Amino acid sequence: MLSISLGPFSIPTSTALSILFIIIFLSTASILGKAQHDHKRVTDSVFNAVIIGFITARLVFVISFWEIYQQSWLSIIDIRDGGFKNSVGWITGIAVLVVSNQGQRSLMKHYIKASLLALVVVLPLYVANVVSTQNKNYSDIVITGINDKQVELGEFKGRPLVINIWASWCPPCRREMPVLEAAQNESRHIQFVFLNQQEAPSRVQQFLSKNTLHLDNVFFDFTGEASARLGAFGLPTTLFFDANGKLIATHIGELSSASLAYYLEHTDLK
Repeated sequence: MLSISLGPFSIPTSTALSILFIIIFLSTASILGKAQHDHKRVTDSVFNAVIIGFITARLVFVISFWEIYQQSWLSIIDIRDGGFKNSVGWITGIAVLVVSNQGQRSLMKHYIKASLLALVVVLPLYVANVVSTQNKNYSDIVITGINDKQVELGEFKGRPLVINIWASWCPPCRREMPVLEAAQNESRHIQFVFLNQQEAPSRVQQFLSKNTLHLDNVFFDFTGEASARLGAFGLPTTLFFDANGKLIATHIGELSSASLAYYLEHTDLK
């Protein structure tokens, strides 16, 4: 499963698991800390670690793609693009927690116990999700072209493939279209497939014409079956496949020029 739906909202499964880890860690550490009247210190330390780690992960990502972000200063604080260096954030958060509790042996023991419990709960869920996602066979999924011709995803094997699942009524889908169009024109060795969700071809063509979007490989998922098999339950969702048809990365939500560049570079598609 690529995402988890919460009413009208959808969040990446990896993000949901990270939040679950933090909740379990904080709850356990707080309960253990209450016995020694360290509850406030525990919550303050964890809160500071999470905030500083979050900000650092964003800043490092922005610096990595500074040429893109400097074109629009507001895009720096627009975290909807999912632009974070997650490993940097986790390392920074752990470092802040350790440094802020130097000399507090009892608290460090609480943190270690809380970490172990959170890992016991979250790690199996993470591994199961990765295995189930990576081991799926997507090649026989059927999608329909504008000319009503049906094709299987397996026909795109041989070159890297990016599938964007979208709809014209979806605001973030509309906003990211120019970014994807530019990438399609610049990276001709990569195949881009724009898989529309349950809309009439005439409506989609009208939307593309009105917004002067020139997209190759516009396909339709009239029943939603293809997106369900791909594990996409929120819009927009973008999937990155290597030349062998293996799913190597996913992005839930709006893509910016920087976040798309990150995926193309770090998945060896570019």
